[in-house]
Order: sequence, then C-alpha cells, then structure tokens
Amino acid sequence: MSFSFNDDRLLLHGNIGWNHSSADRENNLLWGVAAETEVTKPLFLFAEVFGRERGHPVFHFGFWYWIVPERLQINAAYGNRFGTPPDGYFFSVGFTLFTVPFLP
Repeated sequence: MSFSFNDDRLLLHGNIGWNHSSADRENNLLWGVAAETEVTKPLFLFAEVFGRERGHPVFHFGFWYWIVPERLQINAAYGNRFGTPPDGYFFSVGFTLFTVPFLP
C-alpha cells in the first residue's frame, strides 16, 4: 500500500506478506515500511525498514539523483541489521535505467 502527499513529493509505503520455505519447512510473516521524499527536483532521499517475524529487521537509507530526468538515476544506500554487530553493514552504489515499456 502506498500513500502520496504533497503532489508525490512524499511517498509512504507499507507491505505485508507471507512466505513458505519448503526447504526449512517454515512459514514467515514478511513486512516493510518505507518513505521517499523529494529534496530538490533531481534529488530524493529514502529510508526503509523490513523484516520477517523471525530474526532482526534490516534498515537502509540513501538517495537517488536523476542524471537524465525520467531515464537515468544514480543511487547510493547504507544499511544494517538491527541488533547485530556494527560490522554487518552494507553500502551500495548503482544506476537505474528506465526504458520505454516493452509489454502492453
């Protein structure tokens, strides 16, 4: 479920789901909450927390920037798992290329 505020300058997202692992013979409730906000027209910030009913949730936050509006973004994020040693962090940098739709 997503909610838009201030003409899409603030987006709030919530997810809930269920997963059955045949290998582990385990059922898990999955969940996530996230927010995205526009800082300036090409720069956006985001934060997300997600997890499952067993284990520690994961958080990450970062930014994305439109290099070519509506076509090419650069993004970076930092994240970690709550309740675990600080050396379990991750950092990512990437590009997202948006193409014209190829399916009707």
